[in-house]
Amino acid sequence: MKIVHISSAATGGGAAIAALRLHQSLMKQPDIESDFIQRFHIDDKAFAEANNIHPAPIGRSLILRARKKYNIH
Repeated sequence: MKIVHISSAATGGGAAIAALRLHQSLMKQPDIESDFIQRFHIDDKAFAEANNIHPAPIGRSLILRARKKYNIH
């Protein structure tokens, strides 16, 4: 089974820490392939590689386009 956790960050808040702990426990299971995708880059590259944490930055243009489309200021 493949599982992907998506979060703004892997650390820095209660929900992020809980998601990271869940991801780490699923990585220990032999039949589960778990990855963690976060928006921001992580400073500790060794920690990121050991825990399958991948950055996926989202450009501001997507946010600006959504704001403009739905008239959100």
